[in-house]
Amino acid sequence: MIRGGGTYAICRGRTWRVSGRVDGPEIALYDGPPSTSPTLRVSATEVTQIERVKCTATWRNGRIFVGDEVSPGVVGFYSDDQALAEEEGLYGDTYSGWRGRAAICELTDVQEMVTIPSRVRRVEA
Repeated sequence: MIRGGGTYAICRGRTWRVSGRVDGPEIALYDGPPSTSPTLRVSATEVTQIERVKCTATWRNGRIFVGDEVSPGVVGFYSDDQALAEEEGLYGDTYSGWRGRAAICELTDVQEMVTIPSRVRRVEA
């Protein structure tokens, strides 16, 4: 399984996507990409760990930053590789970078970097 870049929370024995702040009294958890209503809202005290994930891969000889799965077996991505962008006709520019979609089966050298914040300061309600 490839996790797209973003913030994740360990809660109730499973991993969830998080959107928004993780330092408040309540955290919104998502089963998939955080583009719709939250699957579950929980007290921040129920979350056992927060993870910040960055995922990179090689796609068609260029390095990409992997995003969320946009359809079954396909991920969105960002790249700052201008040669790859020109060769593949990606949308974007040299200032903002380029975006595209790739079949997961075309990705190689997938690397997930996980950072666990040492402390999340809570803001009480």
